[in-house]
Amino acid sequence: MGTWGEGLFENDSAADIVMELAEADTGEVEGMLAAFLAEAEGGYDSDLADAAAAAALVFFAIDRTGIEAHEPYLDPADWPRPDWRPSPALVRQARDASAALVDREGEEFLPPAARAQLRDLAARG
Repeated sequence: MGTWGEGLFENDSAADIVMELAEADTGEVEGMLAAFLAEAEGGYDSDLADAAAAAALVFFAIDRTGIEAHEPYLDPADWPRPDWRPSPALVRQARDASAALVDREGEEFLPPAARAQLRDLAARG
């Protein structure tokens, strides 16, 4: 996984997710995010980064506050999608995945800045 910064969306994996979601049909978005969130139990760094980015996207779909800090990697014009809102079940899954990811000790998949961003987003989501 290529990274170029410490933020949640400053890696190849997160960039790919954002692009896939932007190109997906509305009816596919929920299932795609759920699949990425399920990767929080995985062991590969790229899977864990996918889950972290997906959780952040769910939280930003609820509350856009602070989304501009992730430009240009996450364009506020593209997310959250105006034609989609997360279900309560997906929000719960995002909260659970975030808790698991933030609490993982000794893991390098999530830089300190991204870990703090995800913790803050989960607290308000």
